[in-house]
Amino acid sequence: MKRFILTLISLHILCAVQAQHAHIYGSVANFTSGKIYLLKELPFTTDWPVIDSAVTNATGNFVFRIASKEPMMSALRFNDKVLRMYVSPDDSLYITLDIHIWPQSISFSGKGGKENNFYLHYRLHRTAPLNQNLLYGGYPQGIAYVADTCYANTAAAFQKQFKPGEAGPYFEAFMSQLALYQSAVKKLMFPVYQKYVKRDDSVQAGIDTSYFAFLKKMPFDVPPLYQADVYGQFLYWYYKNRAYDALAQPRIFEDDERILTKQFDIARTELKGAPYEIHAAYVIQKMISKNYITNAGKMIEYMKQNGASPDVVFALDRAYQRLAHLSLGAMARDFTCADSLGNPVSLSSLKGKVVYIDFWASWCGPCRKEMPYSRMLIDSFHNKPVTFLFVSIDTDKANWKRALKQEKLNGIHLIDTKGWQSSILKDYNFTSIPHYVLIDASGRIVNADAPRPSGGAYGAIKQLLSDRK
Repeated sequence: MKRFILTLISLHILCAVQAQHAHIYGSVANFTSGKIYLLKELPFTTDWPVIDSAVTNATGNFVFRIASKEPMMSALRFNDKVLRMYVSPDDSLYITLDIHIWPQSISFSGKGGKENNFYLHYRLHRTAPLNQNLLYGGYPQGIAYVADTCYANTAAAFQKQFKPGEAGPYFEAFMSQLALYQSAVKKLMFPVYQKYVKRDDSVQAGIDTSYFAFLKKMPFDVPPLYQADVYGQFLYWYYKNRAYDALAQPRIFEDDERILTKQFDIARTELKGAPYEIHAAYVIQKMISKNYITNAGKMIEYMKQNGASPDVVFALDRAYQRLAHLSLGAMARDFTCADSLGNPVSLSSLKGKVVYIDFWASWCGPCRKEMPYSRMLIDSFHNKPVTFLFVSIDTDKANWKRALKQEKLNGIHLIDTKGWQSSILKDYNFTSIPHYVLIDASGRIVNADAPRPSGGAYGAIKQLLSDRK
C-alpha cells in the first residue's frame, strides 16, 4: 500500500507537454454487425460521446489511433457490449476477443496491455458477489472493515502484479485512487442502505459523526479520476449525506427531489471546476431519471450560464431532450389500452378532468399495498372533476381481472399485456412499479413522478383543483 500512497504524492510533478498518439489494434471473432465505436468515458452518464468508428475487415481486425496529451478512459462498443480501457498517450494496445465468449475471452497485449488486463480484472471482480443484506444490514465497524479490506486487497494485488515503476505513475495513481474511492463510496452508502435493508427508522441511531472521519484524509479534487464513475459516485453520496443533515431529514433509499436540489445547492458553493461539474451532472442525471424534468432543466441552464464544459453540456442536453416531454406543462403522450371488456380507451379521451394515473400489476406487492389508500383517495374526490386511471402491465388478463375483483376499486381500469415491453414505460420513463403520473384537465403534465396515494397524492390533486378556480 505504501507504493500507492507514494505515487499519489509524487504524481503532481508529471505533466504531458504535447499530444502523442495511442494505437489500438484488435481482432474480434463472431462480430458480424460491422462498426465498432470508440467512446470517451464520462463519469455521470453511459451515453458517452463517439470519438471514432471502424469497420472490421474479413478476418475481424480493426484499428484506432487516438491523439491525447494525457491518459484517458475510453471504451469500445460492439453493439450492446462495451469494453472499458485505460489508454495512455503512447500506448500500443492489441486486443483479442470473441463476442460469443464475453468477457472471458478478452485479452490485452502490447504497450499498456498488462495495465488493461489488471483493470479489466478489477472491474470484473471488484463487486464480487456480496450478500448486500449482510453487508449493509450490519454495523458501521463492519462495513468500514469490508471497505478497507477491499482497498488493501487491490493494493496488494497491484504490488504483486507490477514491479516498482513498471506500470507507470499515471496508471498506478489511477488504480490506487480508484480503489480508495470505491472503498469510500461503500462507507458513504451505508447510512442510507442500512435503513433500507433493515426497514427500521431507528437503525441510524448508532451512526455518529465519527463514522465519517475517514473523509478528512480524502481530497475532493482528484484529477486521475475525473473520468471514473466511482468519483462521481463519491461526490454524489458525500453531498447526499450532507443534504440529509442540512434538511434534518431521515435518510431514505429513494432519490428525493428536495434532497437532490439541496445537495446541488450545497456543492455549488463548495466545489469548483471539474469536481463541481461532475457532481452537478451526476445530480441532474438522477433528477432526469426520476422524472424531475422541470428542475433538471433549470439546473442545466444554470450550468450553461456558468461556463460548463462542452462534454457536460452535450451529455446533459441529450438526456434532457429525450425526456423533455415529461416536464411541467408538456402535453402528456397519448396511449391506448384495452379495458376489461376489450374496448380501447385512450388517455386523450379523458381530457376535461384531472387524471391521476396508477401504473401497477397484480403480482406487485408494493402496488397492492397502495390500493386501500387508492380507495380512500377516490372517495375523497367523489363528484370532483378527477379521473383515476389504473393501467396494469400484467401479461395475464385472468390474474388482472382476479385482482380487480379483490381490490374493488372504482375508476377506469386498463391493461397493456406487453408488460415490461410496453412502449408506455419508455414514454413515461419508469422501470419499476407502482408509478404515478398527474395530468391536468388540458392533458398537460403536472408531475411525471407523482406522489403515492399513501403519500402526498391527496394534497397534489387538491392543489391542482384549486388552481383551476
